[in-house]
Amino acid sequence: MSFTEKGLRFSRENSRKGELVHEAVFREFSDDEIRQYFALSVKMMHGIEHLEKAFQRGDIAE
Repeated sequence: MSFTEKGLRFSRENSRKGELVHEAVFREFSDDEIRQYFALSVKMMHGIEHLEKAFQRGDIAE
C-alpha cells in the first residue's frame, strides 16, 4: 500500500493531534494509572458487549 503526499501529510498531522489529545487527557495520570485505565477500559468494553447480547436475546427488557 502506498500513500500520496497529501495522505502522508494528513496522517502525520492527525497523529500529532492524537498525541496532543492523549497528553492533555492523561496529564494527571501516572504511567501505572494509564496502564490500569486501558486494562479496565478493555474489560468495560467486553462487559458492554455482554450487555448488548443480553438485550438481543431478550434477557433484559428494553
